[in-house]
Amino acid sequence: MLSRVSLMGRTLFDRANGYREALMDAVRFARFSGPPDSAVPNELDDTALETQLVKDYHRVEKGLSLREPKRPFGAAVEARLARLLPAGLQSDSSHAAAAAGHGVIALDALRQWNDESRVSDEVAPVPAPFAGESPATVSQRFTSRRSVRDYDLSRVVPSDVLDAALDCFQSAPSVCNRQAARLHLYRDRGMIERLLELQGGGSGFSRDVPYVAVLTARLSLFSGAGERNQAWIDGSLAGMAFVSGLHEMGVSSCMLNWSKRNVHSAKLRNLTDIPEEEEIMCLIAFGYAREGARVARSPRRRRDDVVVSWR
Repeated sequence: MLSRVSLMGRTLFDRANGYREALMDAVRFARFSGPPDSAVPNELDDTALETQLVKDYHRVEKGLSLREPKRPFGAAVEARLARLLPAGLQSDSSHAAAAAGHGVIALDALRQWNDESRVSDEVAPVPAPFAGESPATVSQRFTSRRSVRDYDLSRVVPSDVLDAALDCFQSAPSVCNRQAARLHLYRDRGMIERLLELQGGGSGFSRDVPYVAVLTARLSLFSGAGERNQAWIDGSLAGMAFVSGLHEMGVSSCMLNWSKRNVHSAKLRNLTDIPEEEEIMCLIAFGYAREGARVARSPRRRRDDVVVSWR
């Protein structure tokens, strides 16, 4: 009887902590995110201005990429761009100014389409053809990637290899092309061991890890309650693109989850100087695997467990 009461008490305590953590997450999102489209004021801070301009110019790009764009379209977008572009062009922020520059081109393209029915090749280009690889090649590339926890510390990842993997990281899709995901890279031995000790799951092999990336996403590049979870989506896509790019070049990796309470995230931010507005997604250990390194078996579920049939 006592054990059952104790178990119930622990369960209730854990649920209460879950509600508390969710409330803290909501407060952080409300603090750093921008306003929804329906409540965009004339004056915005630089990051909120950048966010809104990117959202709106990308709406034009998406609209003009359709086979048969609606004509006219984008009245609200046109009005908002016309209202916000002057502030963006005069902004001291290079990011807001760059977004405004793209916005000017998008606004001209939108008006060109609505007035003359001509699609701008700059805003909605036709990409170069890509033949693709065979199904067997693609399957082998993706299924051969394994999480590695045993690295060769004597081998350095060349800068051109890392740059190529970062190209993959930056190519990941994101909501309205806002590219909120960020990578914080570490190679200092002491820092790596402290990071993996905080993470917990990687502490057992921290001395064998040559590089660690902390994957985050900027909450300030999202807006409105509907985007409260978008950081996790965009961050995950970018993180997978990064490790897939590394794998293509023979560099192994291990994605280390950050299923932590806010107090632990605060400790990591204090250790690394990662800004509070960045949501911590996970840590990624990477480097060249030691010859003969073993990996976890990690059996896959059956196909019919994860794929819903055509309907």
